[in-house]
Amino acid sequence: MKKTVKSVEFYEVTLRIPKAIVDYVQRMYGHPKQWLEYHVVDWIRIDVEMKTEEELKKIFNLEPAFKEILG
Repeated sequence: MKKTVKSVEFYEVTLRIPKAIVDYVQRMYGHPKQWLEYHVVDWIRIDVEMKTEEELKKIFNLEPAFKEILG
């Protein structure tokens, strides 16, 4: 049985970062865009993992949808 891979939708965001910071990242870690993308996503992952289920329900206002559909 083949696994189907869902594609992830992306949204482009323009960031203003001082040139000295970009130069530093490029020299120390390589391609700045890839490095920044990785670290922003990793930071959000850590933030999400630190939240409780109740906090996530409240942040995204999920409780009314749950009650409407599930009763």
